[in-house]
Amino acid sequence: SYVGEPIQCWVPAHFTDGWEEYVENYCFVENTYWVKMENDLPNSVAERQKLQLSYYQWVPFVLLLQAVMFILPHILWRMLNWLSGIQVRAIITMASTPDDGSTGVSIQTVNMIARHLKA
Repeated sequence: SYVGEPIQCWVPAHFTDGWEEYVENYCFVENTYWVKMENDLPNSVAERQKLQLSYYQWVPFVLLLQAVMFILPHILWRMLNWLSGIQVRAIITMASTPDDGSTGVSIQTVNMIARHLKA
């Protein structure tokens, strides 16, 4: 809808190019209604409101903003993670390895994590 003409409205013949463009922009931003070709256009506002299309044109922009708001902290975290010298993913992997039940392996894992954080 952001390439080319998103909507084509029927306008009176006496509208020039500038007015036609204005009407099409207005139709795109405001709620529109749909009427079958064989039916007459409704005169009452209440009848037009019943026929309104429930399409909100700003949804793609809101979704894009939400995507950016979620990806920016992730990118920032990745950049700062590598600058700190601490490899968080390696620490998490070491800490989440299954324990075989011997205390020697657990102590060895804790010592490796401590050495990594200390360095």
